[in-house]
Amino acid sequence: MTVIDEAKVEALPPPPDVRYFSPPNLLKMKVGDGRIDADSIAKAENAVLQLKDDFLEWVRADLERMEAALGRARMDGAQRKEHIETLFAVCHDMKGQGGTFGYPLISRIGHSLCTMLERDGKESNLKIASAHVEAIRGIILRNVTGDGGAIGQLIAEGLEAAAFPPPSN
Repeated sequence: MTVIDEAKVEALPPPPDVRYFSPPNLLKMKVGDGRIDADSIAKAENAVLQLKDDFLEWVRADLERMEAALGRARMDGAQRKEHIETLFAVCHDMKGQGGTFGYPLISRIGHSLCTMLERDGKESNLKIASAHVEAIRGIILRNVTGDGGAIGQLIAEGLEAAAFPPPSN
C-alpha cells in the first residue's frame, strides 16, 4: 500500500498543460450574504395574509373542478384515466397551498387522495375519492383552519385507512 503525503502533493507545481480557474460565484453576487432583513420578512408575511382571503375563492373554484372531474370519471369509463389525472392535478395544487394559508387539514386529506390516485386510480377507488372531496368541501364550507381538532384528525385518519387498507392475507 502506498501512502501519499498530502503536503508534498500540494507543494508540487501543476503540470504545464493544466490550468486552474475559479469561476465567479454568481449566486452569491445575486443574493449577497443570504441574510433577509426583518422588513422583507414582514412584507412577505403580510402578502401571504392578504392572499388568504383569495385562497378561499381559489379553493372553492378548485373544489368545483375536482367534483366535476370526479363526476366525469364515474360516467365516462373510456376517458376515466384523463378525468382522474385532472382530479389529481387540481387536488395536488390544493394540497400544496393548504398549509401555506392555514388549512393543513386540506393538505393532509389532499395528500391522502393524491397518493391513493397515484398508486391506483381504478374505479373502485372513486367512492373513497368522493369521500375525500366531500371532506375537503366540509372544511371549506365551515372554514376549518388548523388541523381540525380531534374531529378533523378522526376524519383524516378514517380517510387514510380507507385509502390505504392493510394488505389482506
